[in-house]
Amino acid sequence: MQKEDKMHRRFAIIVVGLSGAGKTTVLHTFTDNGFDVIDGLPLNMLSSVLIPSDSKDMDTPIAVGIDTVKRDFSAEQLADLFDNLSEHPQIDLRLLFLDCQDREIMRRYTETRRLHPYSRRKSLATGIVEERKALSGLQELATNMIDTSELNSADLKRIVEKIFTRNQSREMVITVMSFAYRNGLPQEADIVFDVRCLKNPHYAEELRPLTGLDEAVGSYIRQDVDYAAFMEKIEELLAILLPRYVEEGKSYLTIAVGCTGGRHRSVYVAEELAKWLAGNGHETISRHREIGR
Repeated sequence: MQKEDKMHRRFAIIVVGLSGAGKTTVLHTFTDNGFDVIDGLPLNMLSSVLIPSDSKDMDTPIAVGIDTVKRDFSAEQLADLFDNLSEHPQIDLRLLFLDCQDREIMRRYTETRRLHPYSRRKSLATGIVEERKALSGLQELATNMIDTSELNSADLKRIVEKIFTRNQSREMVITVMSFAYRNGLPQEADIVFDVRCLKNPHYAEELRPLTGLDEAVGSYIRQDVDYAAFMEKIEELLAILLPRYVEEGKSYLTIAVGCTGGRHRSVYVAEELAKWLAGNGHETISRHREIGR
């Protein structure tokens, strides 16, 4: 009965987020994958656009980019609309929030010389702060959040396709990413594992220029007497946690693995976790934040 019900619900995505965080790339990705796409939609038209009017609408997924710059935009109103439309029997609705670190938004606007929509007659930094205030609360409400700070357009497109266009069921997509603690925790992380306790290849001179993607580094890390037990405990914990996330309807999960420099231990462990997850039937993406810098 549940499968039959889902087949008669329109798959719909509301896209909202910070200016410069990649909304245009995301909406183009949906267009390329056969979605009906509308950008800059006022809130008062959202219900009429998302609720299907006939059977043809039911068969075509839709993505809507919300205009958050106009004066009549209200994060509270959007939250109320999302809550109400989520209960509609004909819609399978998601809210995608695109986040990005302030420094990266400033870099993108400076390089392109575009004017930030909230920075007219103000500094760029002030405009970014004001936009964050205008969108306050939506990040917590979102069913999916992607931090694009370390992503280029191709990476963002690949992630969106894997989460949404190839995954219109409730199957959960898991991103396993490596990072350096010295550069801060990833904002999008749901689960964080600290692998700084493992033997550090950085202190082996011949391994220092390599990364956790190189077999020599992996072999060195596996020689740590506690490595096997450490990985076994992580896998046991994830075997308990992942079904719980699936049960609560989470469609996108980020597991972050950190070490000091983000190039050796965290990269290797992240790759091994991604292989283990894929081997257990999970849709998996691997990312290495510091290698991509």
